[in-house]
Amino acid sequence: MVNVSYDRPHNAFILEYAGNVTAEETRRAHVEMNKLVPSGGKGFKVLVDLCGVETMEVEVENEIKEAMKSPLASGAREVLHVLPDPESDFAFETLVRYFAPKNVKCVNFRSRSAAQKYLDESPPL
Repeated sequence: MVNVSYDRPHNAFILEYAGNVTAEETRRAHVEMNKLVPSGGKGFKVLVDLCGVETMEVEVENEIKEAMKSPLASGAREVLHVLPDPESDFAFETLVRYFAPKNVKCVNFRSRSAAQKYLDESPPL
């Protein structure tokens, strides 16, 4: 399952992955997210919460790479990952650095509460 929402006070898009994540539902979520981006939208954050993932199809990686080439990615200034496994940090930082625009900041957290605290304490972009 992939849930998409927009947190207006923090100017942040939220992607929550949980359960058994498929490439198809990831693709649909990215399409939905791009619909939420205001025309000419720039300077927002994207929070990607992977804490609830039980399994993830290998093809999801390709969907994430494609999403990083989308209009959404061109407007994002920060990508926040909630990764409970420290070994995942390198893989996601590499994806962001290789596929996202160069001016995107990547920040990793171990819990959703830590990511939410970061959003609460940092000014909207």
